[in-house]
Amino acid sequence: MTSAATPLLRATIIAFTFFILELIAGWMSGSLAIVSDALSLFQSSVGFAVGWAAIHMAEWGPTRRHTFGFARVELLGSMITVILNWLLAIGLLLQASMSLQYPTLSNPHIMLPISLISLFRNLTTLLLLIPPSPMPTTEQTPLLQHSRPIQPPNLNLKTAFISSLSDTICSALLLLASCLLLQHPDSTKIDPAFTIAIAIVNIVSSFPLLNQYLSIILEGVPSHLCAEEIRSDLLETFPFINAIHSVNVWTPRNLYIEYFSWSVVFASQTSY
Repeated sequence: MTSAATPLLRATIIAFTFFILELIAGWMSGSLAIVSDALSLFQSSVGFAVGWAAIHMAEWGPTRRHTFGFARVELLGSMITVILNWLLAIGLLLQASMSLQYPTLSNPHIMLPISLISLFRNLTTLLLLIPPSPMPTTEQTPLLQHSRPIQPPNLNLKTAFISSLSDTICSALLLLASCLLLQHPDSTKIDPAFTIAIAIVNIVSSFPLLNQYLSIILEGVPSHLCAEEIRSDLLETFPFINAIHSVNVWTPRNLYIEYFSWSVVFASQTSY
């Protein structure tokens, strides 16, 4: 099992276990916020499982039909996680709007310990999923001196980390809602209001990931690089190059693996 898949498997088991516990607690307390947090955990556990499977599929070798292999399955797995996140958020918004029209009382004495346990669980998962940091490079760093970690961070692992970070924020909101309900036990607006907040957090947290996915799909230049800077660096590093016709930079699947291609003219006027 790869080092990236191991924390995802552990996170899947933890998230699914606490999903069941929170779902039962939400039903007992009558709290939509707890149920929404439980469903968020279920979405995360499914996303972690998809990411785990995608990492293993990405290691499959090339075939006659798929000559480049299955490396981009990682990207597909991450996008499935984002889609699940949006579907969950839409469902929570619809349910919260119905709860505002037909209010019910929630039991904060059950919500408070559950929110504390959920927050601790999410913080533990965050520690499991912290992605490795790449060596710092900038556009001013010469091309041949760019450095990367021995094993670059996996895209599904980063997706899982951001999903878990979103769950942590949701648990903090749930804790705040529990404290407010202890002060105002007759309020019927606090629980659905915080459910809406949890749904918004789930939606907003997916935007940075979506931007990265689109950049990879469209084979855009990685954000920390500049094609013109690379062109200048090549001309300065190799004085026997007279001209560069084109420089192409793109990321095939991983946030810290770049591919380069260029067409140059050497001093002998031979084009490559």
